[in-house]
Amino acid sequence: AQMAVFRPFLDDFRKAGIEFVAISTDPVETLKGRIKLDQAGPKPGDEFPFMVLADPRLEAFRSFGGYDDFEGGPLHLTVLLDGDGRLIWSDRGHAPFKEPANLLAEAQRLMTQRAGQ
Repeated sequence: AQMAVFRPFLDDFRKAGIEFVAISTDPVETLKGRIKLDQAGPKPGDEFPFMVLADPRLEAFRSFGGYDDFEGGPLHLTVLLDGDGRLIWSDRGHAPFKEPANLLAEAQRLMTQRAGQ
């Protein structure tokens, strides 16, 4: 659901110099199964429009604070990293973050602020 909300904004983010990477709790085999393949390869529209990383051991979720120790599971996590891989913004919770226009504006503000330092 979250990726569907962000997909129409991908070009706007890319024009601002921001790339998306989705991190899934599914193993690689499950993710591959979601891309329908025929003899010619992926059909248009079937492939993910950005990189998707498999994290079934939840290492990335834990490293960014997206794991709920009390309930014992991953949270929905949206993070913005700078070009050096430093965390500059995040949203985590039980519901997915679905405000791409607001995130784009905040990302541009933060990038401008960091460039001026």
